[in-house]
Amino acid sequence: MADLLFLLQQITNGLALGSVYALLAIGFSMIYGILRMMNFAHGDLYAFSSILIAASIADKMPIPIALAVGILVGGVIGVIVERVCYRPLRFVDRSVAIVSSLGAAFVLRNGSEYFFGVRTSPFPLLLGQHQWNIGGVNFPIAGFFVLLVALGSIALFTLFLRRSRLGSGILYVAQDIPTSSLMGIRINRTIVLVYALGGALGVIGGILYGSIYGVVFPAMGFPGTIKAFVAAIIGGVGNLTGALIAGLFLGVIETLVVVYGADLFGLPPGYRDAVAFVILIIFLLFRPTGLMGTRVSMSEVGSAATMGYSVVVKKTVSLLGVISVPRWSIWPAAIVLAFLFPQVVTDPYMLRIANLIMMYSICVLGMNLVLGYCGQFHFGQAGFMAIGAYTTALLMLRFDLNFIPALLASGALAFFFGILIGIPAIRVRSDYLALVTFAFGEIVRLVILNSDFTRGPMGLPGIPLPELFGFKISSMSDFFYFALVLLILSYALCVQVTRSFIGRAWRAIYEDETAAEAMGINIARYKVLAFGLSCFLGGISGAYMATLSRFIAPNSFGVDLSIMVIIMLVLGGMGNLKGSIIGAAIMIIAVELLRPIAEVRIAIIGLVMILVPIYRPHGLFVGITGDIKRWVGAAQRPKKLESDSP
Repeated sequence: MADLLFLLQQITNGLALGSVYALLAIGFSMIYGILRMMNFAHGDLYAFSSILIAASIADKMPIPIALAVGILVGGVIGVIVERVCYRPLRFVDRSVAIVSSLGAAFVLRNGSEYFFGVRTSPFPLLLGQHQWNIGGVNFPIAGFFVLLVALGSIALFTLFLRRSRLGSGILYVAQDIPTSSLMGIRINRTIVLVYALGGALGVIGGILYGSIYGVVFPAMGFPGTIKAFVAAIIGGVGNLTGALIAGLFLGVIETLVVVYGADLFGLPPGYRDAVAFVILIIFLLFRPTGLMGTRVSMSEVGSAATMGYSVVVKKTVSLLGVISVPRWSIWPAAIVLAFLFPQVVTDPYMLRIANLIMMYSICVLGMNLVLGYCGQFHFGQAGFMAIGAYTTALLMLRFDLNFIPALLASGALAFFFGILIGIPAIRVRSDYLALVTFAFGEIVRLVILNSDFTRGPMGLPGIPLPELFGFKISSMSDFFYFALVLLILSYALCVQVTRSFIGRAWRAIYEDETAAEAMGINIARYKVLAFGLSCFLGGISGAYMATLSRFIAPNSFGVDLSIMVIIMLVLGGMGNLKGSIIGAAIMIIAVELLRPIAEVRIAIIGLVMILVPIYRPHGLFVGITGDIKRWVGAAQRPKKLESDSP
């Protein structure tokens, strides 16, 4: 009897946690249901507002006023995110809009850390700590109240949608935006209302979270976003009842894994998130519409932006319209200058920066194949870098294998896992594919984190220096030349593939899958190939990373690494191989230059992530020559003389 009551206690705790997930999932589900855009700023919005409430209460503000202000601020931030990050990108490629939302998340998270600190902030236990003792087992009353508050909030929101004119407008817009516009519904106002309501519901979820655990902190934002995604997708995007059920289910499952996982399945508590990600992958692959969702067309939102594939490449490169040089001479000259770089720059710090640029360039080249050329959003590159890094490190440390065989094994293993996850993953849409790959990357990190073979959070120190034909690579200049050779080979591979029939097939798939399939292109085969090659280059990059740093740990391969790779790709331009190198260089140099202002560095990077997709959606330097010509021409053009007045 006691065991049954203890189980009921854990289920109650899980339902309370699931209530928070449900509220977050409803906000995400509304936004995605209308715009088919993933709002990655959703979790950081609720974290920022919750910390603001905690700080206001600590400053003696009356609790009811602090709660009202926090909910209002959450709604306002939601409106700002829509107006600044989403409205300008509503009809462009969704992968570009995702980068903008990630930028908003960076700004909010850095704002929380800057204004309120990185540590946890105490949150008042608004519902007290009273418990009911039933059969010797204590049931927290707060858990029941949290569940009731969540259910009440969802019920009121559902009533608003079904009984009010504004709510009906939201439902109509979710069904069909063009038809709703013809009916006289103000689309922009309705979408703004959705973001405001989603933000307010998220803040209520944050209040309940603080009331359960007594603390709030900036880092709780992104995990909250992911759990909202998982619950919304399991329940069926756009279905509020499904989001509620899925959120509660997810909270219960996570709680039971923490309590019973080690005894029943040998899973330590650290695998709690991994279980949620496995459930997500299963639903996305076998029931992408969720428990209560409806089938959605594969071509709901077309891409109004292309990557410039139809642009005719000239045989010469014009520099500011003054000097014309043969195009074939650019890269040999660049390679010669690169080989001379360590002879001119001998500072180890500068050489390390150059090594990092080349290392990330290899990884971004791989990302460019699958996203820039094939149009499939890959959000798990960090996981494949981890596979490459740990494979190389373990083979060299435990089996005393030479670096070159270890490097090839790392790339091959990453390619294998890429194919393994790519074969079922291509069944889902590009944005859902982002979640599948993200979940896989997190599962890889969690397995490494909780495995004794990889030394868990302790990491792997003392990775041997690589040897090539008896020559040990030890100095930064040696690593530079080795990285340069790897980059040249990786770039040559990408050039050959993209210029072949494979590359043309990828471009056709990117532009129009239906037309490509009608032309006889095997969509599945070419998507999986793009995915595998991308993961192969990610594994090679990770292998080099392991030998360069000589120490790797699971935290080095978190979601921030995948986000940074995506930023590099967007900066350089999707579908532009040279841009992959340029984007990596810009990002690494910017991170180093911003070190003196580390407290706001993430916010600055976030602002760049917001502005670049809006003003340079094809990359900073794509088409820059034409822009410079126009600017120079405008500056040199004589001003029109005003006629003399009689």
